[in-house]
Amino acid sequence: MKNKKGFTLIELLAVIVILAIIALIAVPIVLNMISQARRSAARSAALGYVDAIEYNNGFANAEMDGYTLITGTKNVSEINVKMKGKKPDSGSVTVDSNGKVTGASDLCFNGYKVSYDGKDVTTITKGCGSSNNNTPATTVYYYQDKSDKKTQPDPTWNYYIKETGNQLTISSDSYEIVVEDDGEILHSADYGISFASLEECQTSAPTIGWSADSCTLLYEAGTTYPESEACINSSTYGGELCIKPNDFSNTSQSIKNYFGYDSNSWTNTNSSTWKNSDQTITCIINNTGTACYDSTVLISNSSVGSVRTGPACVECVSGCKISGPSAQCNP
Repeated sequence: MKNKKGFTLIELLAVIVILAIIALIAVPIVLNMISQARRSAARSAALGYVDAIEYNNGFANAEMDGYTLITGTKNVSEINVKMKGKKPDSGSVTVDSNGKVTGASDLCFNGYKVSYDGKDVTTITKGCGSSNNNTPATTVYYYQDKSDKKTQPDPTWNYYIKETGNQLTISSDSYEIVVEDDGEILHSADYGISFASLEECQTSAPTIGWSADSCTLLYEAGTTYPESEACINSSTYGGELCIKPNDFSNTSQSIKNYFGYDSNSWTNTNSSTWKNSDQTITCIINNTGTACYDSTVLISNSSVGSVRTGPACVECVSGCKISGPSAQCNP
């Protein structure tokens, strides 16, 4: 009976070489297929995310409960939509006033960064977010109202807030009225009155009883902008209200809601001043700020970005000086 022979060393080496050649050819093809699959998945996820925002806005426009209209340029962390697919780890989306997504940049899905031009995905690049352990680039935002952020300042703005990470800076000098009354230093910004230019302050100061030279610098352009909330707590109005700076639209509405402002039942005493039916609450509402107060409390915001709380001014026939409850009337 003859002995059975196995592979010789040469035959084994030949097999190994053949397998190595196959691997050299096949591995790049497989890796490319995996990359293409991931890129395709990122594209599909981005389009799904855009669709989810537009579906949400469609329901919001139809006034369906549980849906809030999303508009302006927002970071994805600020957007809450219902969807089945994966949401991006980072990036920003721009939505027009009708609720249509007009653009998206740096949407991060599983390590791929996707951009969208309002019609289709335009670019997909590898490397973003926490999915591949890279630190995402800091997105810089510009706004006058924090609820409407943009990636570039609007050319019509005479001032804006620049947000870089957690740091806020103001683009131009901001002014307030500072006066002394019976030994007390009074600041108009404490009552939500500030101005985007010295000229605007000097023009407005005489209308509230003070000279133009009472205008002084509040914030210097380029300086770090403070971000601390202001709160009041009144049992008359159901407890505590806290509002955050640089969120003009939302804080204006919160102030109105807290004091029960209703344009249908309140009396409009001039173009920007409203009083409730009992004449106990006054709200001053215009494009530069919202301030509501009674005989004891006041809370206000300013389009420049500040929020304030303090005592209210006394009632006067021709208006109040900027002061507390003991203020004298303007001449």
